[in-house]
Formats: sequence, C-alpha cells, structure tokens
Amino acid sequence: FDNLVGINAHIREMESLLCLESTEVKMVGIWGPAGIGKTTIARALFNRLSENFQHTIFMENVKGSHWRSELDAYGFKLRLQEQFLSEVIDHKHMKIHDLGLVKERLQDLKVLVVLDDVDKLEQLDALVKQSQWFGSGSRIIVTTENKHLLRA
Repeated sequence: FDNLVGINAHIREMESLLCLESTEVKMVGIWGPAGIGKTTIARALFNRLSENFQHTIFMENVKGSHWRSELDAYGFKLRLQEQFLSEVIDHKHMKIHDLGLVKERLQDLKVLVVLDDVDKLEQLDALVKQSQWFGSGSRIIVTTENKHLLRA
C-alpha cells in the first residue's frame, strides 16, 4: 500500500484519530462515495495495526448482509453476529441464540475490527453497538457511503 499516492497522509490521520496509545475503546468512521479509496485505507490500517491486537477481523462487504424475508430484526442481528464471531474467534459455523454473546466473548479482548461498506444502522447495532462489548484498547473502523450512520 505504500506505493499508493497520498495514502500515507490518510493513514497518519486515521492513526491520530484512533489514539492508539489510549486504553479506551475507540470507533472511527471513513465515509464518502464509492470508489474513493475507503476500503484501501481501512485495509492498509488493518495490515499495519493488526499485530497490536489479540484478535482481528476485516469484515468485507457488510452491505451484502441483506435482510432475508424469513428473518425478523432479531434473527438478522443473530446471523450477522454468528458470522462476525465465527471470524473473530476462528470458530467456523458458530451458532448463537443470544445477542449478548459478542459482549460475553470479546469484552476482555483487545480487538481490531474493520466493518467495510456498512449501509444499515441494524448492521452497526448488531456488531458494534456498545463500546463495552470490547476489551480495553480495542479499535473499530467503519467504512460507509452514508455519514448519517456514523452519527447514530
């Protein structure tokens, strides 16, 4: 990623916003129209910072996690959390029945989470709703085309 023109300035800015020396849980958003490099910046940050965390996840194309007609809001969030936790703790095909499991499994772990291409508030609610779900020093990066999602 170092060969991409201008990317280092964006990465330095993001590192500053993430306050890496802080033990607080920090969440930072990258928003803008499709194709401007949000994912590229998030991926470069992820690659650069991953070694500082106990567990990491780069969840690509969260927008592709569409609401299926047979699922209600609770079921949709459960499915997203299953996918999320399966990747974070490397336990494939995990089944969960309670939305509290993310907090239970991750609250004592320093994790780096990248949610790429989020387009619905329900996705954020299911995956990173509260900073207490994650251990001290965790960092969450969200990319989206909708800045209003980042303010919610």
